Amino acid sequence: MRKIIVFILFLFIFNINIKAACNNKELLDNADKVNITVLPQTSEEKDYYFLIRVENIKENMALVISDNDTNESKTYRYSDTNEGTLELINNYIFAKVTYTVKVYSVDSSCQNMLLKTLKSSTIKFNDYSKYDACDGYEEFELCKPFYDGKHVSKEVFNNALEEYKKEKETTFFEKVIKIIKEYYLYVLFPIAIISACYYTYIGVIKWRKRK
Repeated sequence: MRKIIVFILFLFIFNINIKAACNNKELLDNADKVNITVLPQTSEEKDYYFLIRVENIKENMALVISDNDTNESKTYRYSDTNEGTLELINNYIFAKVTYTVKVYSVDSSCQNMLLKTLKSSTIKFNDYSKYDACDGYEEFELCKPFYDGKHVSKEVFNNALEEYKKEKETTFFEKVIKIIKEYYLYVLFPIAIISACYYTYIGVIKWRKRK
């Protein structure tokens, strides 16, 4: 009797293992192509937000998307996409938010099976970008609305911005002098050769005329 029970349990476990593996290669390959990108955006009103884009979704897939801010999850089907691309908007910019995308199969060959898990995060809004000191220097890395780097202290920010201002405000004349100092040999050498050729040519012409 014990052997029969063990045999039945073995068959049950073996059956679960069979169902746990998806052998649909095309489905698995397509799932592998699904990707997520998080893109900072600016509206016409100069408001900032994030565009969360998930691409390469197929009709036999379902997506469960959650984030660590709301701790809520929502399921999306192919019918919710624009030809396989799903776009979501997040207006919360003052903290890093991580999105988790779980790709499930709705294909009969691998029904409800998890095919892939993706994660991507937003970038915390850079408060320094609102400082008056950044006016006119918006292209400076630490003045950009979304700085994807290590947080720096206000003192480090001020020092880095001052250095950037000095470099940017270098006059055109100073830049020319600097270029000449660095590359004068490359400039003078061709000029010397051309001058030598020219004066040689003039000398030959004069010599022939004297004859």
